Amino acid sequence: MPKRKLRSSPRSNAYGEVTTTQLHGMGNAAYMQISCIEIDTSDGTTFYSTQTALFSSSASGTIALVAGHDEDTGFEDGSRSEARFGFLCAMALHKKEKCMYLCDHPNDALRRVELQTGETTTVSADNVAFLEPKGIAIDGNGVLYVTDQGRHCVHRVSFEGKDGCDIRSCHIGGMQDGIFTGFGGYQDGPGEQALFFFPYGLTIDREDNLIVADYGNECIRKIKITGQALTVTTMAGSADINEDDELYLDAPAALSRFNGPSGVAVDRNNNIVVADCHNHVIRIIRTDGIVSTIAGSTDQIPHGDGLAEQQEIADGKGASVRFCHPASILFHTDGSLLVVERQNYLQVRLITYIHH
Repeated sequence: MPKRKLRSSPRSNAYGEVTTTQLHGMGNAAYMQISCIEIDTSDGTTFYSTQTALFSSSASGTIALVAGHDEDTGFEDGSRSEARFGFLCAMALHKKEKCMYLCDHPNDALRRVELQTGETTTVSADNVAFLEPKGIAIDGNGVLYVTDQGRHCVHRVSFEGKDGCDIRSCHIGGMQDGIFTGFGGYQDGPGEQALFFFPYGLTIDREDNLIVADYGNECIRKIKITGQALTVTTMAGSADINEDDELYLDAPAALSRFNGPSGVAVDRNNNIVVADCHNHVIRIIRTDGIVSTIAGSTDQIPHGDGLAEQQEIADGKGASVRFCHPASILFHTDGSLLVVERQNYLQVRLITYIHH
């Protein structure tokens, strides 16, 4: 089968240094991996989820187990030590409720952890069902948005009652003729007509729009929320990729190309930063519509196939940096950018970010 082309990364020094931080006190770094990071901006606490547990790190650097176990997997609600998770792959902090919502991917579940006590429960209701939840974000009104890879949609979950028992959910994507089918595809338009294909990470921008890394469609989508009306558009990349097309291209948004976009974050100027997983680079979509590379290089990827099982990581600047499947990104309170790779063994990469 013919291979798709992969263009080499440009040599750019527009952004600061990339460094690697090794975390200690969470377990055995020989096999434990961080899946995502969240920060409580009110007190500087950083939360790390591994595959099987949620940890907190205070501003002074003291690491503590919040819920789960550093080795055991499972599916159990309960106290801090009783809780078991399958594979935590995303989380979002609900500051008002002082809890963390987490996507438990293999358990097809959305889990809720009380941060004070570590008590874990599973979010459930007759009209809420997940199949491989992969990403999560919470807006200013406490509404949850969860990407569902198994059903190729984004769930909008709201808690109507004061006690949180009345849970309402609707689907964005996966609809055909007004009926939810869970089929994937690619289509912009009103929420009930739009289609996604294995949506991954998501975030909320400075204008309260939802930004989605549409992993299977190799593009970045925007969901504009106006009251109950939802409209989906494509911000960058293209789902119309043939075997001979480029998998990596910095260009104006409509011409740009991504390869498995996984994580998204928004900077203070509303530029969108993308973890371009299979290209092993971090990209930026500027508000003027230009896509460029912040750090990383495609040079070590085997020519033509666009994939590398593993590549050595390296700190540095611009194209001298080496990432290995960057999957999750988050802005720190100091403005720097935190990057989590798929097989990181308790390592986090930090980019000294220049806000334009």
